[in-house]
Amino acid sequence: MEIPHVNSLSSEALAAARSVAEKLGNHGVRGWIVGGAVRDLAVGRSPKDIDMASAATPDQIEAWFEVSHLVGRAFGTVVIRAGALDIQLTTFREERGYSDQRRPDEVEFGTSLEEDARRRDFTCNAMYLDPLTDELFDPEGGLQDLEAGLLRCVGDPAERFREDGLRLLRLARLAARFGLEVEPRTLEAALQNARALEGVSAERVLAELVGMLAMPDAAGAVGLLIDLELLPLALPGWSLGTEGSRVRTQVLGELAGSGDVDVDVDVDLRLAALFGPDLSSSPDFEDQLSILAKLKPSKKTLQRVTSIVQVLVRTEALLKFSKDQSASRAERIRLLREPVWPEAQALGRAWCGAIGSSTANWDRLVEARSRFSPEELWPEPLLRAKDMLAAGAPAGPRIGEWIAELEDAQLNLEVVDPEAAHEWLSQKLND
Repeated sequence: MEIPHVNSLSSEALAAARSVAEKLGNHGVRGWIVGGAVRDLAVGRSPKDIDMASAATPDQIEAWFEVSHLVGRAFGTVVIRAGALDIQLTTFREERGYSDQRRPDEVEFGTSLEEDARRRDFTCNAMYLDPLTDELFDPEGGLQDLEAGLLRCVGDPAERFREDGLRLLRLARLAARFGLEVEPRTLEAALQNARALEGVSAERVLAELVGMLAMPDAAGAVGLLIDLELLPLALPGWSLGTEGSRVRTQVLGELAGSGDVDVDVDVDLRLAALFGPDLSSSPDFEDQLSILAKLKPSKKTLQRVTSIVQVLVRTEALLKFSKDQSASRAERIRLLREPVWPEAQALGRAWCGAIGSSTANWDRLVEARSRFSPEELWPEPLLRAKDMLAAGAPAGPRIGEWIAELEDAQLNLEVVDPEAAHEWLSQKLND
């Protein structure tokens, strides 16, 4: 842990923050870097985003900055373009009442850092750093809590969670990300106010969940959600129970140590681990994936997660089938050439690790995949639709069926050249 210093920022971020603070200073207002950026500097990390706060009102900010975009007048938030960065500049404020468990019913702009700090969620997010003087202002003791390895709410933790139930998920994410122990009073308030999460929108839950799954210790974050009994509240329809849920955390842990895929960025793979089938019992996955769909992920994300799960289930079926008889070469190639095969095999092996079963069958498939050349996986078609039509095949859906059948024969090495392919087609036409 270290005292945050602005010189630890990237040159781009420092220049942007200083340009905003200088312009505010020209009007007699002091600007401060606040929140996650200061926290990240304290733990020796480079912030990705810079948020700032000041006593300037939204109207003043819009008048003083040429390139700005108001994103919430009632909440005093303006996005300013500073160099190559967008900086979110928010007016100091006090908040009262959260009837929708998301937005304050009343917002009162203020001039005091202390007032602004009291509305924030956790002490580690209530630190302020002046980009011009490098002065740290820490009214809630956030740096001391970080040094002690504690995650603590600002003020009354029960009130903080009742104001916005999403803070319950943020608690799990921050604790796992920075290896913090949740302060006992904060932990007790989280347990007692878990139902505050029921009022949080699906989109906000998904965003926080994705943030957790993007971390190296995603398993730790999800494990804390299980300890707090938050999964059924965050994910309506979740019915795996404590033990079933914990297996998922073990799978996430196995993925993090697999080295097969860049799991730090492959959130889709981790979503597949969380919402895919239970390979220890049943290959069914529709119910679990329907829970993910309710969170309203992007179409691209849902399709990729579904593809990973489907290839995983197909591979499991092939492995079980192969105990009795070998799958055809075509069946294997069609599976191994799937774009998400690397992710599916990583997930399959992670499940083996989580439930204590052998990865030998998966290892053999991985080895087989490495032996196939691109030409063997995607051979040039021996006949195309136009060739079949020219040979007298009737137009219609039968053409597509024959193309697929011929490719199977080609992949099985039963038909190896165009001449043999024409003979194969002639037999089809004469049947």
